[in-house]
Amino acid sequence: MTTPHANLTGANLHEPKGVATATAQHVYIANGSGSGNWQLHSPYGGLRYADFTTGTTFTAPTAYTLVNVVSSATNLNSFTQNSLGRLTYTGSTTRVFKVTVNCVVKHSVGSADTYFSIYKNGAATSPAAETVVRVAGTDFVLVSFDTDVSLVQNDYLEVFTKVASGNTVVHSLYMFAEGFPA
Repeated sequence: MTTPHANLTGANLHEPKGVATATAQHVYIANGSGSGNWQLHSPYGGLRYADFTTGTTFTAPTAYTLVNVVSSATNLNSFTQNSLGRLTYTGSTTRVFKVTVNCVVKHSVGSADTYFSIYKNGAATSPAAETVVRVAGTDFVLVSFDTDVSLVQNDYLEVFTKVASGNTVVHSLYMFAEGFPA
């Protein structure tokens, strides 16, 4: 007599099918009806840029402008980065990600309200992940903000900036996305 796996209980339960060949950092996600599949527990990826000598100047960005600094990858797992401030999700499972951005900026002259926003696929995230900070020309200012965003395979994330007048000088940028199990 055979018993379907969905009907096993107590001591008859055993490791999920495929455990011997499961990939490291993958977990079994049950579907609630006696089956499931192996998924990466928590995909993540980041990028960073730092130049505290001259930084990267964005000239009079009065409309939102891509912060396309020459960045390097940090801890990529189901992400790629294009070295110009873009993180692309390569996983096959739709997930919600916590996206955190930290950047250090200056204003070229005087001071001005400087805006930063996280964009997904070239458009502001919804709800908007935006922050504004008053930046004085001689001061380094740390800007930190985050959002939760749903990503599917090949969605990408970028940071944009704008200012009412003058130039924004970005001296460092760190963006990191961490996914939650599906």
